[in-house]
Amino acid sequence: YTSLGAPVASDLTWETAQQWDLGLDLTMLNNRLNFTGDVYIRDTKGILGKGKSLPSIYGANEPQVNSNNLRTKGYELVLGWRDSFKLAGSTFSYGITGTFSDYTAEYTKCDNPSGLIGDPYVGKKYGEIWGYKVDGLFRNDEEAAEYASRVDLSKVAAGYYSATGAYGKGVRGGDIKYLDLNGDGIVDNYDTKPIGYSDIPEIVYGFGFSLQWKAFDLSAFFQGVAHVSFSTLTDQTQAFVGRNLKESSVFADLYGNTWTPENPGAKYPRMTTGAIDNNNQLSTFWMANGRYLRLKNLELGYTLPKRWTSKLHITSCRVYVSGDNLFTITDYRGYNPEVSYKSSNLMPGFDWGCYPLSRIYSVGLNLTF
Repeated sequence: YTSLGAPVASDLTWETAQQWDLGLDLTMLNNRLNFTGDVYIRDTKGILGKGKSLPSIYGANEPQVNSNNLRTKGYELVLGWRDSFKLAGSTFSYGITGTFSDYTAEYTKCDNPSGLIGDPYVGKKYGEIWGYKVDGLFRNDEEAAEYASRVDLSKVAAGYYSATGAYGKGVRGGDIKYLDLNGDGIVDNYDTKPIGYSDIPEIVYGFGFSLQWKAFDLSAFFQGVAHVSFSTLTDQTQAFVGRNLKESSVFADLYGNTWTPENPGAKYPRMTTGAIDNNNQLSTFWMANGRYLRLKNLELGYTLPKRWTSKLHITSCRVYVSGDNLFTITDYRGYNPEVSYKSSNLMPGFDWGCYPLSRIYSVGLNLTF
């Protein structure tokens, strides 16, 4: 048999970028204080996006075309201080450095005549996530039935109401309660809105220090992000559903924190042996704050006296111990707040339970001949 591949636009080309920068470099106080600041605006034009819709009879996806423009505004700051003084008769040297960057990016030109919120549109922030707003879980069946009598929830998960048997009875205690934002008595796509921050960190920062006294040296570097959100609506929060029956692991945070009649104020919805469409919708319920601060590296070293090493014709010998990813300060209870989509760093926004960062301890030797 033969198959027809997706069409390719005849005028496809590289995207282009134009950037305006305003920078400032300062060195003061006998080179002890250093500052670098940069403010920028970058216009990226011709970003690939979906082309015009094709008839379904064609049997292939729309071609990628250079249809979108993106404007990014941001700034970057670097501040450092270096100095030394006498401590117990020996020179004590130290240095402190901090970095901070912040940005926003939004689309300024798009080919989206239908205004689909899942595609880029003019004014949409890069990495923006849309979903329902929720008011926690229904504490019991009576509360769920009373709310469903006033607000039509069948549009959220039609199959949840049309199915036969117990599954088709609608929302119950332990199900997610979606809000009717426009007040029309129906929860549907018109009640969705941008939720959380972008799935790409808007704020990235880091700071560290280095110390040296006599033959000892100590250094550390901390790294963190803020203004970033992602969804935890993945296999790792859906226990005993689909392929999770035998294949996937779930977050330990689910243990003891799922809804039961005895635990009506639980953190997670009720557990079942099958997927519940009502509880599998992208919403504020599943959004997590991805901010964190991590000690990326800590190193302690000692340089042997030259009177020892010169006998072996060694100019310098330094031994050290170091640790990477020693601890992370975060509100997130999953494996790692640096999440990615199905193990791809190019598709963030969901925590698919990628392998967590390893804590690494090292012992080393630096020799100079």
